[in-house]
Amino acid sequence: MPQYNEYNVSIDGKSPLFNYRPYRAAGPAGAFKAWTLPNSNLVRSRRCRAVTMVVEIPFPQNTSFTTDAEAATVQLQWIGTAVTLHGTTNASSGFEVIRSWSNEVLTGNSTDGEAGVLFQEDDLAYGSYTLALTVSKGPVTVSGAEIITGMGLLG
Repeated sequence: MPQYNEYNVSIDGKSPLFNYRPYRAAGPAGAFKAWTLPNSNLVRSRRCRAVTMVVEIPFPQNTSFTTDAEAATVQLQWIGTAVTLHGTTNASSGFEVIRSWSNEVLTGNSTDGEAGVLFQEDDLAYGSYTLALTVSKGPVTVSGAEIITGMGLLG
């Protein structure tokens, strides 16, 4: 089995590696059932001109999604050896974590309204993994993750 150089990669909450259910919403429509952006300014964008093309670039002011919806889920899929999921919960919030590499369902810990670590696991064998968080009582905010992944052969 080849050995890879390890890299610590930060992923914000808007990354396509995150799959939010029932869906993501950027405004008030359907917000009671969805994961929503806490900062509506994210919907704005600025224009950049490159030669003759116009490219839309979203403002990177806030990259987290929040929900109060019971049974809402978010999944993160990645390839690597470690994961840390970042976010915020209140003291009364609740969530469970299911990992593709274990049958054990873990109960999440509160961050008491401060940004913190929702879940962390290190020293996994290099491979493809899925981490799922299910909300039992909101609010729960997912702001991003850090993964350790491998690229390129050692040496």
